[in-house]
Amino acid sequence: MERSAKKPAKMFFALVGIFIIAVLLYLYTPFRMPCMLNTTTGIPCPGCGLTRATIHAINFEIVDAIAMNILFTPLALVFTAYFTLSAIDIFSRKLHLSRVSRLTNIITSKWGVRIIIALLSISWVYNLIRGI
Repeated sequence: MERSAKKPAKMFFALVGIFIIAVLLYLYTPFRMPCMLNTTTGIPCPGCGLTRATIHAINFEIVDAIAMNILFTPLALVFTAYFTLSAIDIFSRKLHLSRVSRLTNIITSKWGVRIIIALLSISWVYNLIRGI
């Protein structure tokens, strides 16, 4: 692998390693981080339930994961696409992450940001109605 292609590979494997360690720590330690917004104000944030959704997904309980937070599905799709495209770019020895940069451009485009804001708003209203 060329010198400039090593940096994305190291970053990709570091992120995968951090994700694996975080999942293992969550599953095998009693520490749980509470939602600070919900703890201080009693109002659930758009992300309330995402940790529980991730735990359900790890246990292959996909319907329960989606029921915990409706943001789980789009976030899971984006993260899966990001890691898959990163791996393809790295293992095809691309000097820069062209597929990932295209995905980033789509997400950060005017319409991508509007979709993200709409999803966050829908999730927040959904969480407020459910009273998580």
